[in-house]
Amino acid sequence: MQTSLFQINTEGDATLGAGTRKLPWVSLDGVVFSVVSSARLLLPDDYLATSDARPPSYQRVEIGTTSVCVVSGAVTGTGKTLIATIPAECRPKTNLLFTVNNRAAVLRLQVRPDGEIHRIEGPEPTSATPLSFTLDGIRIVVRVAL
Repeated sequence: MQTSLFQINTEGDATLGAGTRKLPWVSLDGVVFSVVSSARLLLPDDYLATSDARPPSYQRVEIGTTSVCVVSGAVTGTGKTLIATIPAECRPKTNLLFTVNNRAAVLRLQVRPDGEIHRIEGPEPTSATPLSFTLDGIRIVVRVAL
């Protein structure tokens, strides 16, 4: 599988951050920007925020009659599986799987009903090669009013 990391700055410019670009176009499907204030996620000791500019965080957003939790930020670390814990207000009712970007590769993450985010597939981290990846793209519908 080919993957690329595109970074979108605050002016809306998209640039290739890692990987290769083989086609003259890029799909922006699934890109979500939250403009509400965010709260930081709890990380275990073996993971850290990659930068203060993009700390691991979540926002609960009301979209009409639906509540969606948007997880974002960048982390790096050597932890085995547990990456972060989402608070009770944003937890899914069942296990959810997401694919996130690890530079030019991908990781599969599982968000569990207890709020824990676990790495279930992808490269193994070591002290010499810690994992650096984004949590962008994790979106959880937590309430739909009828």
